Amino acid sequence: MKQSENFFSSKRDNPCLIIAEIGGNHEGNFKTAKLLAQQALDAGADYVKFQIYRAENIVNREVDNKRYEHFKGFVLSKSEYEKIFKLCNSFRKGSFMASLWDIELFDWYNKLVSIHKVGSGDLTNFPLIKLMVLSGKPIILSTGISDWKLIKKTLNFIYKQDLKYREKKKVALLQCTSLYPCKNDEVNLDNMLYLKKKSGLEVGYSDHTVGTTACEISYSMGGKIIEKHFTDKKQNRRFRDHQVSITKNDLKKLMTKLKVIKTIKGSFDKKITLNEKKNNHDSSFRRSIYAKKKIGIGEKITEQNIVTLRPKLNNCSKNFFDIIGKITKKEFNKYEEIDFKQIK
Repeated sequence: MKQSENFFSSKRDNPCLIIAEIGGNHEGNFKTAKLLAQQALDAGADYVKFQIYRAENIVNREVDNKRYEHFKGFVLSKSEYEKIFKLCNSFRKGSFMASLWDIELFDWYNKLVSIHKVGSGDLTNFPLIKLMVLSGKPIILSTGISDWKLIKKTLNFIYKQDLKYREKKKVALLQCTSLYPCKNDEVNLDNMLYLKKKSGLEVGYSDHTVGTTACEISYSMGGKIIEKHFTDKKQNRRFRDHQVSITKNDLKKLMTKLKVIKTIKGSFDKKITLNEKKNNHDSSFRRSIYAKKKIGIGEKITEQNIVTLRPKLNNCSKNFFDIIGKITKKEFNKYEEIDFKQIK
């Protein structure tokens, strides 16, 4: 059976899967969108992610015309996205990603992506999620503005459509707080571990804080995916997402930090390291059992006539209480290591 990491591991040998969320930071400008995609991939991101929609299919203009006009100004055309898709493929095939917010564009969008990303706002958009499941492609779900009860309902819906998503773990969950910016006291990274425990799926973190500290901590806690908003510059920008975004240089610095964290995290198995052995520390730092004073033949070993001292030679101090009460078969001089073969 395939492991979930086969679906959500880095395609560029990064410590974890890195998604550069361009979202609406292009502000409807195709040239800017291309620039951001190129810079993010240059910096080492696994995916660049956009938000694909048409304003009329995301907001009811009769109910919230202000939001409708906002989204209307951030739209790119299908042909422009296709050009960005080709640009991304020139860096690495399959590195284009998008959150689709327009179900009528699904068939076209599905040809551009190898993995689906569902934003927090569409966690309950079951008509769209059903199409994603029917495509058979892996799905990443952001979990902002939700609790476990709601997340579980979405997962059960996915599994009902196709049990392979449960069996092969083709879904991943991202801890997310849908605030821009998100303050530290609302990041709740322990939720990421909670989601892993409850779901048994791979987890990660979708970040809306200023800076990259939360991203670094999420990886150190075992997160397999980091999604972070990306921009070319944060100064003199009115759109809110720029302030919670990182630039090309920021992303490069984050990658360097993640690699350091990976090195520090090391392996899961607890064992003596090569350099501990090389420096003979398993002997020089450990203790053997020695005679505290001269012990005659036929004398009983007691807590008063033996002592534990460095270095560990042939026996180990862990056996101290195991030899109490045994009788010596030879004489031991003071500070002579106790030979277990010479006691009975």
